[in-house]
Amino acid sequence: MVRLVIFLVFFAALVLAATSVLRFLGVVSQTGSRPPATTLAMEDRMPAIMRNVAYALLLALMIGIATGWLGGL
Repeated sequence: MVRLVIFLVFFAALVLAATSVLRFLGVVSQTGSRPPATTLAMEDRMPAIMRNVAYALLLALMIGIATGWLGGL
């Protein structure tokens, strides 16, 4: 069972890498040498309050897992 999970994670990583490379090559071929300026500011689509809440929740999750409060270790 563990081998199956490892295989699926490896396969997902390969698919992610392949799509990232293909997307990058598509952007470079359309613009020449670098991506357009509109794709560089993608994080601006999220409102500031939502971004702050997401950062706080991520920090709480990281602290909770590292201390053992979450995860049960």
